Amino acid sequence: MAIRVLIADDEEAHRRKLRATLESQPDIEVIDDVRDGEAALRVARDKWPDVALADIRMRGMDALEFTRQLAGPRVRKPVRVVMLTTFALDWYVYNALREGACGFLLKPTRPKPAVEGVRVAAAGATLVSPKLAVRLLRQMSTRAAIARGDERVDGELLNEWEIDIAQLVAQGRTDAEIGDELYISPISVQRRIVEIAHKLGVRSRIAIALWAWEAGHVRRW
Repeated sequence: MAIRVLIADDEEAHRRKLRATLESQPDIEVIDDVRDGEAALRVARDKWPDVALADIRMRGMDALEFTRQLAGPRVRKPVRVVMLTTFALDWYVYNALREGACGFLLKPTRPKPAVEGVRVAAAGATLVSPKLAVRLLRQMSTRAAIARGDERVDGELLNEWEIDIAQLVAQGRTDAEIGDELYISPISVQRRIVEIAHKLGVRSRIAIALWAWEAGHVRRW
């Protein structure tokens, strides 16, 4: 079955180009393209796409609220929301990841990253590589710490074993690398990461890493 995609971007030229790029692929179907948040939410709830590409600064409904309503922890059938942004390490990106976004693409979005990004998102993965995630989390968590006056996040949500895994996730380790470190199989790592995400009320690997940074479980190197 084709991956069903919704595009929300107030820049018409970029929106049309992105649609043409995606529709050229045999495994991707663009169900609609809209220019603002309210329209995007209406279409998403009516047609329920597999992936939504949304400009993080689109008109109307705030993109963070859009993400929360489609991908937040309380959503039974979440949409894989990918944010489009002109900033590689934007504060809005940080908040979008916390609200349930599975990653981001930089604008203007080139054909190959756009297509690969949609496929990765539809497969349930994130669009931020482990190494880039570490860079993002370092900068964003530092800003968060300054904003909250270095108040630590409650660390009692996870047990010591789970904290070890979350720490390794935050360091950008792969499942295989975490398994080697803790002497368990990659499949066991995946299962435990799902359990950790459930306990923290988040959906993505990046959100787990962000929690580990904010909780002070990762050494800043």
